[in-house]
Amino acid sequence: TPRVFRSLKTLIQNLALSPNLAEGMMRLVLTWGAQPTDIDALLWLPESHKSLVYYNQPGNCLADLFACLDLDDRNGYGPETITIRKRFAGTYVYAVRNYSQEAPLTASGAYLRVYDASGMIADYGVPTTGTGIFWYLCDLDGATGRFTWKNVITDRSPGPY
Repeated sequence: TPRVFRSLKTLIQNLALSPNLAEGMMRLVLTWGAQPTDIDALLWLPESHKSLVYYNQPGNCLADLFACLDLDDRNGYGPETITIRKRFAGTYVYAVRNYSQEAPLTASGAYLRVYDASGMIADYGVPTTGTGIFWYLCDLDGATGRFTWKNVITDRSPGPY
């Protein structure tokens, strides 16, 4: 009688979950691979509330800016999440910076997923071509909630200030 051998395999998955959001809120969830180990989500607010939300200035979701960095990851995979609880009129700019730079952004396997009260509304993967330490993803019109997608790798900071 032949013996049947079964092979057991281990599967490791990284998973980013986003809690339900109230009407008018948005969450931008950035994930990536093992390298670069530290990439940073960056959100420039409109001129009327001139501020940059990132690891060194996490913002405040409950007052003032109504935008905050919920989670900063510095050892690969992410997620890094930024939540906007209340939008102001004007243009928000969202980008990613390759902080640790031990591998190019184009090889990071990074993804941005955007959620609102209805669920996931956008899903963008990092371009596989281009050079630079910034991945300029999008502009967001604070009044309408509409995105203008850029999705380019650049050496120049896309921030307006």
